[in-house]
Amino acid sequence: MAIKKLNVVDQTIYDQSGMPGAYLSSKVIYAFNGHPIGYVDTELVWTFRGMPAGWMNDGWLRSLHGSCIGFTRFAQSAPAHRAPITRDPPKTQKRRLPAVGARKAAPHKPAFKSTWSYTPLSTFLEWVRYQAGE
Repeated sequence: MAIKKLNVVDQTIYDQSGMPGAYLSSKVIYAFNGHPIGYVDTELVWTFRGMPAGWMNDGWLRSLHGSCIGFTRFAQSAPAHRAPITRDPPKTQKRRLPAVGARKAAPHKPAFKSTWSYTPLSTFLEWVRYQAGE
């Protein structure tokens, strides 16, 4: 399955403390070193191996259970505590996207919570990247 790309401005995804962790570009989540991490289809975040990983909704990256993991500068509502964002690191050239595996069953959309997940953004991104075969 090919990932349909959109012409959208890159959106940095920040962690709970406002530090940049990755960025979203044309529905693909990239590390700042150019490695693709996962992708978004509708609101669901997927690994390239076909595992559902989380949700992207109203500028918030959320766990499969609906807790907040990260946010973009366009995030609306959610946690009362949202740290000021810091400067983005430079981006390097995007690497080629890996093949997209057959998707597992999509989970039911949870009630989105206004609390932060116990899983930090960096750990979430490492897991998604690991599932991509990196």
